[in-house]
This record gives sequence, C-alpha cells and structure tokens, in this order.
Amino acid sequence: MKTAIIKKSLFALITIPLMSFLFQTSNILTGKWQTKEKDKKIEILTKDNVGIATLIWAMEGTRGAGMVGNEILKDIIYQPKKNSYSCNIVTPRGEMSAVITVYSDSTMFELESDRGKQTWIRIKE
Repeated sequence: MKTAIIKKSLFALITIPLMSFLFQTSNILTGKWQTKEKDKKIEILTKDNVGIATLIWAMEGTRGAGMVGNEILKDIIYQPKKNSYSCNIVTPRGEMSAVITVYSDSTMFELESDRGKQTWIRIKE
C-alpha cells in the first residue's frame, strides 16, 4: 500500500513539472511577429499545444504574402528532441513542411523550408 502511494507521488512529482515545461515551451511563439524586412506581420496563437499563424498585415505588393486574415503557418508543434518546432507553410499551391528555430532570448525565430530561411522578430506591444 505504501509503495503504491510512493509510486503515485513520484509520478506526480515528475509529470507535473514536465508538462508545465512543455506547455511553457509551446507558448514561446505566441504573440505578434514581423519579418526582418518589415514587410509582413503575423500573429501566432496556440490551442492544445498546437499553434497557427495568421497574416495580420502585409506591405502592398509583397511577394507570397497571401491575404490578410489567412492562416499561413499551421500545425506548429514543439519537437523536444530537436529543440525546435515543426510546422506547415500554407501556400496557394499547397503546403510545405518547415522548421522553426527560436533564438534563446525568444525575441526572434528563423523559419526554414525548401525555399530558404526567413527571420521573424517579435513585435513589442
């Protein structure tokens, strides 16, 4: 009986901090971001530890920007073994996979896909 209680207590002591860490990590991207060139802005929201990015502003004539209000990144999921995020870029021709690497101070991230790298900077509100 005592060993069962000890096992449950140990499980809780390990599981609760781990889940807390994973939840915090997945919310690092939550917020508003703009490209380094300042030609696009997105807002990333998370629900159930899965993120989506919606285009909230694009400079007129910006190539590949899409329509304001459209989802441009989806299925943003933290990959603990790689210490990065996987996601899908939504384009008019379909979807492509990409990787998001967040800088240690959480003020910038790099989005890397077959099309190259793009740097995004957190917008301070």
